[in-house]
Amino acid sequence: MKGSPPSAAYFAVGVLLLLFGAGVAGALEESSRPLLFVQFVVGVVLFALSFWVESRKDRAMAAVVRWRDRAVGGAAGARGLAAIGRLLERMSAWMLAKGGGMLSWVLGIAGFLVARDAVVRLWFPQLMGGA
Repeated sequence: MKGSPPSAAYFAVGVLLLLFGAGVAGALEESSRPLLFVQFVVGVVLFALSFWVESRKDRAMAAVVRWRDRAVGGAAGARGLAAIGRLLERMSAWMLAKGGGMLSWVLGIAGFLVARDAVVRLWFPQLMGGA
């Protein structure tokens, strides 16, 4: 089966995380203050990146259109690949309509949540039931 190797790899990663994840998390918990600052920076960068992605949406759309035109142009020569060309046109239209905004929202929300968690753990641990 073609789907077996990735599934086996994901299963192996899951088993490794299950076996060693708790030990690694415990070790990181002891020296967590520097890691929380890194987490905060990562969250802020993701949040800022969401605005950058949104501002470059037009350029990204142009790149998708160029990609579609190259793919469809190559597919137009073969009769059997015409259906693939139509599918690519539909996919690119959907990505143009929904893709850019969705990515920036996901980055912004993820960045906010990551940074917020770090802020609470660093400066307001009492909100989490800690000392």
